[in-house]
Amino acid sequence: MAAECSPGRKPGDHAPLRSTSPRRGRRMIMSKDFSPGDRIRISEDYHWAKGELGTIMQPPDYVVNFADGWDGIHRNVSSLKGMLIFYWVKFDQSQIDADGDGPYAEAEIDSDYLIL
Repeated sequence: MAAECSPGRKPGDHAPLRSTSPRRGRRMIMSKDFSPGDRIRISEDYHWAKGELGTIMQPPDYVVNFADGWDGIHRNVSSLKGMLIFYWVKFDQSQIDADGDGPYAEAEIDSDYLIL
């Protein structure tokens, strides 16, 4: 199953989307297409692991077998907003999630909140 991407793009393209951070007024490079080993930062606007650094990784087999939608290193999830794309991220430092659970060394993160 192929991932859905922005019009005119396909999985593996690294043409970044450019965005201005409302909190810092500076330009960030945000992309929905990542490769294993890419170093990323999680947006301050995400609901947990705000600003954390990490690395895009292949998800563990138990995760792929447990959760539907994995296609290689990304997971496609249908939502009311359309198709969401998640990537598996290994954090530089383990994180506590928004519910206070954890610490988690790795997790899936919505690609809209990953900064290259």
